[in-house]
Amino acid sequence: AGLDARYFVSQLGGHEYVKSCVTFSSPNQGSLLATWYLQEKFQDIQMEPVTRVMGIPPTSFKEFNKENIRGFNDIARNKPGVKYYSTGSRMEYDNHIPIFKW
Repeated sequence: AGLDARYFVSQLGGHEYVKSCVTFSSPNQGSLLATWYLQEKFQDIQMEPVTRVMGIPPTSFKEFNKENIRGFNDIARNKPGVKYYSTGSRMEYDNHIPIFKW
């Protein structure tokens, strides 16, 4: 939703209606996990639990790789007069998340 919000503000006239754009854990610089997936370091079966939570098929997740998001950022530039904020979170990984087992 964060990338959608940024696109709305920059490309669909949203800057006329908002003073700020706040995103939460959005892949504004791309997703390292998506980049690894694109490089086939993970298989579809490993990505399925992650993408199921996200509500997208595993193959759609590849779109969030760093190169694609760089292209998105070239299009969805910040608009003057709109303040942009982004926040994220951190998670400790353990053996309960099998995709992160190396």
